[in-house]
Amino acid sequence: MTDERANEVYNKLNFLFSIMFPLLDEAQETTKPMRQVKFHMNRLREEAQKEYKVFFDNYAKDEKIEQEDGRSISLYDIWKVTEIAYEDVFDIIFNRHPGELAALVNLNKKLREQKVDLNQLKFEYKPIKL
Repeated sequence: MTDERANEVYNKLNFLFSIMFPLLDEAQETTKPMRQVKFHMNRLREEAQKEYKVFFDNYAKDEKIEQEDGRSISLYDIWKVTEIAYEDVFDIIFNRHPGELAALVNLNKKLREQKVDLNQLKFEYKPIKL
């Protein structure tokens, strides 16, 4: 695996960790006797939190990235916009009716078939207020 691919995989895992932490908290509160699963979830949480801190620290810098349109966006904003997007996708996956999820997947397939470049779709960027 190339370093570039490894970084891509670790970035995805770290965004997933940010979504996973509240789910792990909720799972710990269950009375279901899943001792081994809960044990391993706790170990996963410990290690994931260490990795997530390193990952977050890379984005919590006061650096800006120049965009194609000339705007500058802070690394923290890029991280936060991406994290929110992952949260929204997981909300769609876990909280929508299965028919809605299937329709969205079908829509995505049609967009790909039509070679729609999702990177060209504009969305309103608002800097994160700390």
